Amino acid sequence: MTSTASPRAPLCRDIRSLLILGTFVLLNTVPYCLRALHLDEFLYLTGALGVFKNPLFPQDFPLLWFGTENATGGFHSHPPFMTYILWSIIALTGSNREISLHLGFTIFPLVAAIATYYLARRFTGYPLWAALLIAATPACLVMSHTIMSDMAFQAFLLAGFACFIYGLDRDDHRRLALSSLCLTLACFTSYQGLLFVPVLLLYAWLTGKLKGRAVAYCLPPYLFFAAFMTVGFLHYNQFPPLGGKVWYQQYLFRQTILIDNAVGTITFLGGALLFPLATLLLADERRKLLGYFLAVPFAVGLAYHFASDYSLINKIIFIVLATNGLMLLIGFLRHTLRGLASPARRTVLPRRTEALFLGAWFVGVLLFYMVCADAVRARYMLCLIPPLLFTLINSMYEANERPLPKCPRRLVALWALTWLTATAVAISDYKFVGAYRQFTEYFDQTYHDFPYAKWGGVESGLRYYLEAVGVKTLSENDDSPRGLDLVVQPDKIFKYSLAQSLEAELSLVEQKSIPPATPLRTISFHDSKFYLLPYFFSRRVWDTINVYQVNVLVDQLPYATITGGLRERVYPTLWTLGRESKLTLRLPLRYRIQYPLRLPRDVAASFYLGVSPSASSSGRNRRGIFQVAAAYPGGGEAILHSRSISLETNGTAPLWDKVTIDAEKLAAPPIGLIFEALTEAEPENDEAVVGIANFIIAPKRVIAPGAP
Repeated sequence: MTSTASPRAPLCRDIRSLLILGTFVLLNTVPYCLRALHLDEFLYLTGALGVFKNPLFPQDFPLLWFGTENATGGFHSHPPFMTYILWSIIALTGSNREISLHLGFTIFPLVAAIATYYLARRFTGYPLWAALLIAATPACLVMSHTIMSDMAFQAFLLAGFACFIYGLDRDDHRRLALSSLCLTLACFTSYQGLLFVPVLLLYAWLTGKLKGRAVAYCLPPYLFFAAFMTVGFLHYNQFPPLGGKVWYQQYLFRQTILIDNAVGTITFLGGALLFPLATLLLADERRKLLGYFLAVPFAVGLAYHFASDYSLINKIIFIVLATNGLMLLIGFLRHTLRGLASPARRTVLPRRTEALFLGAWFVGVLLFYMVCADAVRARYMLCLIPPLLFTLINSMYEANERPLPKCPRRLVALWALTWLTATAVAISDYKFVGAYRQFTEYFDQTYHDFPYAKWGGVESGLRYYLEAVGVKTLSENDDSPRGLDLVVQPDKIFKYSLAQSLEAELSLVEQKSIPPATPLRTISFHDSKFYLLPYFFSRRVWDTINVYQVNVLVDQLPYATITGGLRERVYPTLWTLGRESKLTLRLPLRYRIQYPLRLPRDVAASFYLGVSPSASSSGRNRRGIFQVAAAYPGGGEAILHSRSISLETNGTAPLWDKVTIDAEKLAAPPIGLIFEALTEAEPENDEAVVGIANFIIAPKRVIAPGAP
């Protein structure tokens, strides 16, 4: 339904409406300006810092992403314009702290809301309430608290749409030129912007104004993109966006992903865009009854197939959201088809134009993300919200036609309930992403003085905060860590595999659970691979971050046992961290390994040694001796423990003994420990026989980090 307002609404009414809208947006963004960085924000910020080094190609730096090493970040799926936006904020504020970045980004929710207002004035009878409702949706509210490209893209795109439509309707070249600029910026904020320009050409055709001028103002995004591709090819020897072709080959048209995306789209439409029971307010009783008769059984069937392992409460949520999403789709399609079926008289041309334009906008974006995306994400639906809600708002009041009620009570109620839902989701998401920053603060306090290297096998915001406190990020093939180094890796989220040689030598030092701040979980709001719901309820610990320590005897990875003649090797200093450390030592017969040990006079360390002998060749059984000795300055030694073991072909169960080093009872503090495997008789062949010692270090008194 086209607005009954005059083409030029009174200026004071627009100013009043925009002040109300701007105040609402600021009240819902500024309180979240301390939100932790999450998801791809780390990539954008890294690129922004790259502008200081390489202004022309800020993304041309070696990119490590989820363990995979890339020669350059220029082939990433994100265009470079966002890096310049962040760079300008950092340059103006002199800081890359969260508060300055988020405050700088409040401009984009404001621009998006203003553009939505003017689009709503063109396509609905309630521009202020429509804009307020869209700004209050969970997807818009949560994404307005991030520094990713999604809200900036939404702002540029909607501004481009509004300027083009008003410029074309009023034959205003300035608005058309501004539209061309906004659309170009949208394309360099997200490559998907190139797909939206044809929607505007459709509008020009529907209004009978598809002439050379309209086409000319739609060309700059493609011309600048072609220039960008050419420069990128000259610099990278490859077209930048095509560097991600493997991603499209991996996900495009895969049946399982298409099915999951289709189901996820339905539930996300029902929960990430509006209040979960919004359809109770959107249609009259007769339409609701028919819609629920069709939607509820289908939603129950989807839950049976796709939510069978969900808890009861989450199965109910799945059914409610799927029903709501299906009802929204039914209502949208019904109103759109009614508009298309209207007689082609000149007096009703605006209704057909509205139906075709909004329908093409919504369906085109919906199909693109369902087919091309690897998962459903709430931020992908931002561009779906205006055409969907404009259509549904018109559907709510089409029976009233003229005059429209001054106070749209159902619309106001829908806005209030949607805002409450969005606020609950935003608060839960704020706490969820902040938990990883809190872990980093705890980790830095606990291990700040740790004298060995600290490594991370994590990605996203956790990686950003760990790197800020000196943790180096590992690739999936990196075997740089040495004995006693720490390695941080989560259990579920943002985890990737490490080098096999490294994982085999890791011993768990500590586990830190990400606390469930609220039972409302939002991890799937950003990725439907976790749940086919935008949010769900759970009291379980959703993620655990592990702190590992590399085997104390590892000098270099890949670690290999000694194969030469009798020799002595020095390994890193023993470090207990005040906790039990499980380590493994493989010691061939007639070989010895020594590593330094510094113990104060008042410290006694207890070692629990387990010896599991085995043989690599057949033949008669032999006996061997596994021996632990203390090393003293000048080459002196004192045997602390000795066990005679049976060296059988198939080995035996571990034999556990306790060895105590009490510095007060020794003649002098030892400078090292020596592990040695001896034979009572020479073996009949040259094949090695290996003894395995597993020992747990439990000192009498904890040595504080940094203590000698």
